[in-house]
Amino acid sequence: MRGYLRKINIANSEKIGTSFNLKNTGYHVVSQLVFQNCLYVGTGGVISAHNPSDFSLVWKNELQGYGTDDGMTLVPYTTSISYTPCILAGLCGYVVCLHAHSGVQQWAFNLQNTGFGFVCIFVYGGNIIAGSHGKLDLINGDTGMQISKDELPGFGYDDMCIVSKQIPMDQQSSNLIMARDIKEKRNQ
Repeated sequence: MRGYLRKINIANSEKIGTSFNLKNTGYHVVSQLVFQNCLYVGTGGVISAHNPSDFSLVWKNELQGYGTDDGMTLVPYTTSISYTPCILAGLCGYVVCLHAHSGVQQWAFNLQNTGFGFVCIFVYGGNIIAGSHGKLDLINGDTGMQISKDELPGFGYDDMCIVSKQIPMDQQSSNLIMARDIKEKRNQ
């Protein structure tokens, strides 16, 4: 739903209570995630945390310098060193890591030369695979530092989806890929 939060009864599709207007978001697509008993919402370059029972605001972070394009990926992540709960946001060629309880930015990573496109995020162990416009980056989830990069030549330059065959390890991820597997199979 664009610019609003609304509770719906899944059994009969009826609206529950009143809608909550996400002010100043225009008609951007709203991404949402429930993690650690909180509703996280991303739209138009803004991420906010809400109490899921009444949508009251817990925190809000207006991500400055990362663009406001439609389409934001939200993925839960817990750091492997300090076990800090975080929210990863993929937007406009960046991955931004925010502390889940305060909204304070922990780190940001720029997927170089990907423009302002949609960023697909995949959590694999303590690392993050981020993809946009035909490029993949492997990022250390604790530091936000690049571990490796794959330009995926010959696979195009549009949005991507990340998938994996290893379901138990990948349950933190919302968008899934192992493009390397695809690439290796094509090269065989």
